[in-house]
Amino acid sequence: MSPEKVLKHVKEQFKQNGPISGSWIHMKTEPYERHDVQYHVYKGGISKNINGKTEQFEFIADALTGTLLDIKRLSEVS
Repeated sequence: MSPEKVLKHVKEQFKQNGPISGSWIHMKTEPYERHDVQYHVYKGGISKNINGKTEQFEFIADALTGTLLDIKRLSEVS
């Protein structure tokens, strides 16, 4: 999948729990291993407004399917 399609897919999943205020994605894939399985992935980020505060998340998504493999909450910005 193109990075734009993967980002669109990830944003649709995040939007299920409220609006997104920003997003980004690396345009090149990277190798990634999880549970002894090798993937090619895109890494990116999402910002959301939650209870009046902006929270930032990093994600790792499979480049072939767009499936989220990992999400990490980074920080809360006032």
